[in-house]
Amino acid sequence: MIRAELGGSGAVTFPDSTTRTLTGVASGPIVLPTDFHGKNGAGGDSDTTPGAVNWGNISGTDSASNSAQTISGINVPILLRATFSSVTGSAVGSLFVSGNTGGGSASGAIGEGTYFEFWAVSGDSVSFSCSVVGTPGQTLAYTVTITNRSDAGTPSLDTFTGSMTVGS
Repeated sequence: MIRAELGGSGAVTFPDSTTRTLTGVASGPIVLPTDFHGKNGAGGDSDTTPGAVNWGNISGTDSASNSAQTISGINVPILLRATFSSVTGSAVGSLFVSGNTGGGSASGAIGEGTYFEFWAVSGDSVSFSCSVVGTPGQTLAYTVTITNRSDAGTPSLDTFTGSMTVGS
């Protein structure tokens, strides 16, 4: 993806003059992915602020998901973070993200204050699914806040809740 941003093909050599120009790092190490956040090798301004998204709440027995939201309005990959809060219940659960071609699959165990990060690019159709395990009847409730780590001030993009029950 970096080579495509630089307008070329083949291997990327670190450090070379093109990557130093793109990152703005004149000397010393180039840190991946930090030094590339918000950079656009094609020239022009980088837009790291996506259009509005509104993921639905997730509820069900054993596993459930919400509807996909399309990432739009950006011209560089962005790093998103899913952070868990207001976690209650005794079931054990994980949240999975799908449809993000910017960096493969990602998931995280649901726990108070825990998070996981994933990359997204314009056109990705991103959804979330939850699976729970435990003794039948156990529940798990949580809130997920999605923030944009690539945008100044790390703004919140959306918040949704989950309410899951372990089936028989």
